[in-house]
Amino acid sequence: MPKESELFPSDSPTALFGFELRRHRKERGWSQLRLARAVPYSVGTISMIETAKRCPSEQFARHCDDALQADGALIRLWPMVTRASAPPWFRPWLEHLMQVGRSPRITIQVLPVTACSTTGLLGGFAIAIADGAPDTAYIEAASNAQVTDWTEIVRTLAFRYEGIRSEALPQRESLALIKETMSRWTS
Repeated sequence: MPKESELFPSDSPTALFGFELRRHRKERGWSQLRLARAVPYSVGTISMIETAKRCPSEQFARHCDDALQADGALIRLWPMVTRASAPPWFRPWLEHLMQVGRSPRITIQVLPVTACSTTGLLGGFAIAIADGAPDTAYIEAASNAQVTDWTEIVRTLAFRYEGIRSEALPQRESLALIKETMSRWTS
């Protein structure tokens, strides 16, 4: 079994969360596998969060807090972690989104983490529709990107897009969530 990496809780709020998660897990005498069986997350996810390589979601913190009977310790740390997880250079975006979301020509919809949709997770895509030209798609992937007007691919992407939209929050709720998240990051 590989040696556990050393954690330095003073490095960051994410490192502190990982340290506390590991401490509570070990106090119960549980392995990461045992915790994974008690919560809806994989051993890999637990390991990455314990080593501060991944930021926990609020649901993760809540599930682990309950399973480990941590009396709210992990939940109390989560707001600090979520504030730290948004780098300062990113924060002016989620505000830009609020501004452009007021335009009648732009629709912003957030797909919540709790959505069941997995379509579109392999990479981003955009569909362009113009009068007098075939519909065209731009497809991003980890190793390459492509532009295509092949009807079958564009049709498949349009179907995926509608699947994503069907589970996304309406624009009003999406903008409210963006505003709430901004206030957490700046408070």
